[in-house]
This record gives sequence, structure tokens and C-alpha cells, in this order.
Amino acid sequence: MTRGAGAPVAFEDPDRLADAIIARVGKNIELALPLGLGKANHVANALFARAAADPTIKLRIFTALTLEKPRGKGDLERRFLEPIADRVFAGYPELAYARALHAGTLPPNVKVDEFFFEAGTRLGIAAAQQSYICANYTHALRYVLDRGVNVIKIMATERAGLPVMIFVPGSLPHVDGIAERHPGLRLVIDHLALSMSQKDDGAFADLPDLLTLAKRPNVAVKASALPCYSTEPYPYPGLHKHIRRVFDAFGPRRMFWGTDLTRLRGTYREAITLFTEELPWLSKADQEWVMGRGVCEWLDWKLPS
Repeated sequence: MTRGAGAPVAFEDPDRLADAIIARVGKNIELALPLGLGKANHVANALFARAAADPTIKLRIFTALTLEKPRGKGDLERRFLEPIADRVFAGYPELAYARALHAGTLPPNVKVDEFFFEAGTRLGIAAAQQSYICANYTHALRYVLDRGVNVIKIMATERAGLPVMIFVPGSLPHVDGIAERHPGLRLVIDHLALSMSQKDDGAFADLPDLLTLAKRPNVAVKASALPCYSTEPYPYPGLHKHIRRVFDAFGPRRMFWGTDLTRLRGTYREAITLFTEELPWLSKADQEWVMGRGVCEWLDWKLPS
């Protein structure tokens, strides 16, 4: 949390942070939590507790894929799941709003809008069905901004040294501001922030905004899922000029190869050879960085000696 334009203010106690948030933004709280992992559960729970105790506080939570500790429905399922869940979810604070949704006790002054559900977890929950938002990654940040979000809680900070990987097509100027204000926060732009609704050169319309971010040493990019943005057959010649521009801007240590395998067009081998055989300007030394060494260095992963 920051105080005005000054340096960040550190809090160790989530309850004190919740009180500071209310004092700062007032009693109309538009809280954005990231998809899946990375939610600051303890802070979200503290804000939920404040709203549950004070009906004058209006809390709207915008998020997706609320991860919950699995529970068996019968004795056999419980005996199988509980030892695994206790180990995997050890120390994981369950989200209070999710428990309230299941129990049907969500306070009337608390709303939860989600755009992805974990399969089967919201069956029969009217409040969840009524507040569901049909959106995808491409428009998620736009929805957040349109709702006037005034609190964002991500469990990743400069102090913790945790990198953040984000997919933000159409919203790169906002990333530039974040990177400038938080120079110690390492950011990785997924899939070059390409528009999922476009192909070929149209998908790269915002590439100048991405290249502008190369001036921020705390920003890197993933050149991943690129065949999905081409209508040409392998080796997708129309992509090569765009890859070169990204490489020239970010260099081999901040451009990371990737696939997004679940929606990959073509074979896995072709996704590799696109970079190792079809880009003659990419030297063997640069290939080593692009194809894995760079992302390992960025994430502080130790490579075998």
C-alpha cells in the first residue's frame, strides 16, 4: 500500500491493513483479486470480516477461479482426500467469501463477481450464477478498470522478490506505470500481450506499446503461443519480423520462449524449431538464453552445473 505519491507503507497485520484501506478509500470497496493462485487471502478475509460486521461497508470482489480446499462428500472420499488436502493446502487460509457462498450466508452488502469457476464448485449457488461474468483473459483488465476498482490484492511484492506473470492485451500503458513505480517488482508479459481476437499483423497492432516497456529493466516478455496468431503454415514467416523486433528491444535475456501447449497450433517440435532453426539471425548463444537460460535467471532457478 502506498500513501499518496510516497514510498510504499508496509503492514505485517492484515487487520491493520484492512483498516488502513477503509480509511484510505472509504466504505465503497471495489476489490480485485487475481485469477487462481496469488490472491492475498488473509487481506481479503480481513476486508470481508469488516464488511460482514458493518453493513454500511459495500464490498464488491472481482476475481476468477477461487481455489478451495477439496472436501469429500462421503466417508470414503473424505478418508482419501483429507490427508492429501491437509498436506497440499497446509497453511492456506481459506477464503471467507467462498465459504459464505457455499453456506448461503453472503451478506447483502458483499458481492462477488467471477469470470472463471473451478468446475462444479458453484452448482446450485444462485448468488454465484447471478454474478458470473462471461469474459476472457483479453478483456479481464478492462473489466477491472470499468468497475472502478480501488483496491488490488496480489500476493507478490518487491520485498518478497516474487515475479508476476501477466497477460494484458490492450492495457500495456498501465503496466508501464506499474513497472516505473515498482522497479524491484519483476514483471513478465505473457504471449507478448497479443490480442486473442486478431491474427497475423493485426495481432501485433499494439507491439509499439510492448517495445516501449523494454526501457524498464524489471520487465521481460514471453514469446509464447505465437503460432496461434498466424494463419500461415509452419514456419509462419509472417511472425519472424515481429519476433525480431521484440528480440532487438528486450535482448536474449529478457525474451523467453514458450508454447502455451494446451492451445498450440502445430507440433511441439515445430514450436521449438521455429526459434532454433527458422530464425537465422538468432545465434546459438542467444538461443541458449531465449530457450530457457533467461527465464531461469529471471526466476532465480538454479541450473545444473
